Amino acid sequence: MGMEVGGRGIRNEINVVPLIDIVLVLLVIFMVIIPLSQKGLDIKLPEKTPPKKQEEKKKEESKNLVVSVRADSSIDINSEPVAKADLEDKVREELAGRDNKMIFIKAAGSLVYGSIVDIIDICKGAGAETIAIITEGRKKK
Repeated sequence: MGMEVGGRGIRNEINVVPLIDIVLVLLVIFMVIIPLSQKGLDIKLPEKTPPKKQEEKKKEESKNLVVSVRADSSIDINSEPVAKADLEDKVREELAGRDNKMIFIKAAGSLVYGSIVDIIDICKGAGAETIAIITEGRKKK
Protein backbone atom coordinates (compact mmCIF):
# COMPACT_ATOMS: atom_id res chain seq x y z
CA MET A 1 0.00 0.00 0.00
CA GLY A 2 1.97 2.95 1.29
CA MET A 3 5.29 1.19 1.36
CA GLU A 4 6.86 -1.75 -0.34
CA VAL A 5 8.79 -4.32 1.62
CA GLY A 6 11.67 -5.91 -0.11
CA GLY A 7 15.26 -5.46 -1.00
CA ARG A 8 14.84 -2.05 -2.59
CA GLY A 9 14.10 -0.10 0.59
CA ILE A 10 11.23 2.16 1.56
CA ARG A 11 9.10 3.56 -1.27
CA ASN A 12 6.57 6.25 -0.40
CA GLU A 13 3.41 6.68 -2.48
CA ILE A 14 0.75 9.33 -2.25
CA ASN A 15 -2.66 7.99 -1.30
CA VAL A 16 -5.07 9.66 -3.77
CA VAL A 17 -8.33 8.15 -2.47
CA PRO A 18 -8.95 10.89 0.15
CA LEU A 19 -8.11 13.52 -2.46
CA ILE A 20 -10.67 12.06 -4.88
CA ASP A 21 -13.27 11.97 -2.08
CA ILE A 22 -12.74 15.65 -1.31
CA VAL A 23 -12.88 16.64 -4.99
CA LEU A 24 -16.15 14.76 -5.50
CA VAL A 25 -17.70 16.33 -2.38
CA LEU A 26 -16.70 19.82 -3.61
CA LEU A 27 -18.13 19.02 -7.04
CA VAL A 28 -21.47 18.03 -5.52
CA ILE A 29 -21.52 21.16 -3.33
CA PHE A 30 -20.91 23.44 -6.33
CA MET A 31 -23.51 21.61 -8.41
CA VAL A 32 -26.09 22.29 -5.69
CA ILE A 33 -25.10 25.91 -4.92
CA ILE A 34 -24.68 27.35 -8.44
CA PRO A 35 -28.31 26.89 -9.64
CA LEU A 36 -29.55 28.55 -6.44
CA SER A 37 -27.38 31.63 -6.96
CA GLN A 38 -28.57 32.37 -10.50
CA LYS A 39 -31.29 35.01 -10.56
CA GLY A 40 -32.82 36.50 -13.67
CA LEU A 41 -35.77 38.69 -14.45
CA ASP A 42 -39.19 37.62 -13.25
CA ILE A 43 -41.28 37.42 -16.39
CA LYS A 44 -44.99 36.77 -16.51
CA LEU A 45 -45.76 34.92 -19.71
CA PRO A 46 -48.88 36.02 -21.58
CA GLU A 47 -51.93 33.82 -21.57
CA LYS A 48 -53.67 32.77 -24.75
CA THR A 49 -56.75 34.93 -25.40
CA PRO A 50 -59.74 34.30 -27.64
CA PRO A 51 -60.03 36.38 -30.88
CA LYS A 52 -62.80 38.62 -29.46
CA LYS A 53 -60.62 39.69 -26.57
CA GLN A 54 -57.71 40.32 -28.94
CA GLU A 55 -59.74 43.05 -30.68
CA GLU A 56 -60.45 44.66 -27.31
CA LYS A 57 -56.78 44.46 -26.43
CA LYS A 58 -55.83 46.20 -29.69
CA LYS A 59 -58.04 49.13 -28.67
CA GLU A 60 -56.32 49.24 -25.28
CA GLU A 61 -52.88 49.05 -26.90
CA SER A 62 -53.50 52.35 -28.67
CA LYS A 63 -53.29 54.09 -25.29
CA ASN A 64 -50.43 51.95 -24.02
CA LEU A 65 -46.78 52.88 -24.35
CA VAL A 66 -45.08 50.37 -26.66
CA VAL A 67 -41.33 50.41 -27.20
CA SER A 68 -40.46 48.41 -30.32
CA VAL A 69 -36.93 47.23 -31.06
CA ARG A 70 -36.30 45.97 -34.59
CA ALA A 71 -33.69 43.48 -35.76
CA ASP A 72 -31.42 46.34 -36.90
CA SER A 73 -31.58 47.75 -33.31
CA SER A 74 -33.69 50.75 -34.33
CA ILE A 75 -36.16 51.80 -31.64
CA ASP A 76 -39.72 53.13 -31.94
CA ILE A 77 -42.05 54.46 -29.26
CA ASN A 78 -45.65 53.98 -30.39
CA SER A 79 -44.44 53.79 -34.04
CA GLU A 80 -42.33 56.97 -33.78
CA PRO A 81 -38.58 56.47 -34.36
CA VAL A 82 -36.32 57.34 -31.42
CA ALA A 83 -32.55 57.19 -31.02
CA LYS A 84 -31.30 54.97 -28.20
CA ALA A 85 -29.56 57.98 -26.63
CA ASP A 86 -32.90 59.85 -26.45
CA LEU A 87 -34.95 56.85 -25.31
CA GLU A 88 -34.85 57.59 -21.57
CA ASP A 89 -35.93 61.21 -22.04
CA LYS A 90 -38.76 60.27 -24.44
CA VAL A 91 -40.04 57.52 -22.13
CA ARG A 92 -39.91 59.85 -19.13
CA GLU A 93 -41.81 62.47 -21.15
CA GLU A 94 -44.47 59.93 -22.22
CA LEU A 95 -44.90 58.56 -18.69
CA ALA A 96 -45.17 62.01 -17.10
CA GLY A 97 -48.84 62.49 -17.91
CA ARG A 98 -49.95 58.92 -17.28
CA ASP A 99 -51.38 57.22 -14.23
CA ASN A 100 -50.40 53.83 -15.63
CA LYS A 101 -46.60 53.63 -15.61
CA MET A 102 -46.59 50.43 -17.68
CA ILE A 103 -44.43 49.92 -20.76
CA PHE A 104 -44.69 47.15 -23.32
CA ILE A 105 -41.47 46.09 -25.02
CA LYS A 106 -41.79 44.42 -28.41
CA ALA A 107 -38.49 43.11 -29.72
CA ALA A 108 -37.44 41.18 -32.78
CA GLY A 109 -36.67 37.55 -32.05
CA SER A 110 -33.22 37.79 -33.64
CA LEU A 111 -31.95 40.36 -31.12
CA VAL A 112 -29.36 39.48 -28.51
CA TYR A 113 -30.91 39.16 -25.05
CA GLY A 114 -28.45 41.67 -23.59
CA SER A 115 -29.70 44.48 -25.84
CA ILE A 116 -33.27 43.88 -24.63
CA VAL A 117 -32.08 44.00 -21.01
CA ASP A 118 -30.44 47.37 -21.79
CA ILE A 119 -33.79 48.70 -23.05
CA ILE A 120 -35.52 47.36 -19.92
CA ASP A 121 -32.93 49.10 -17.72
CA ILE A 122 -33.41 52.39 -19.59
CA CYS A 123 -37.20 52.18 -19.21
CA LYS A 124 -36.91 51.37 -15.49
CA GLY A 125 -34.57 54.35 -15.09
CA ALA A 126 -37.12 56.58 -16.83
CA GLY A 127 -39.77 55.75 -14.23
CA ALA A 128 -41.58 52.70 -15.58
CA GLU A 129 -43.14 50.69 -12.75
CA THR A 130 -44.20 47.67 -14.80
CA ILE A 131 -42.57 46.34 -17.94
CA ALA A 132 -44.25 43.70 -20.08
CA ILE A 133 -42.62 41.88 -22.96
CA ILE A 134 -44.76 41.31 -26.04
CA THR A 135 -44.12 37.95 -27.66
CA GLU A 136 -44.99 36.71 -31.10
CA GLY A 137 -47.60 33.99 -31.19
CA ARG A 138 -46.74 30.57 -32.51
CA LYS A 139 -47.06 30.28 -36.25
CA LYS A 140 -49.51 27.67 -37.46
CA LYS A 141 -48.18 25.19 -39.98
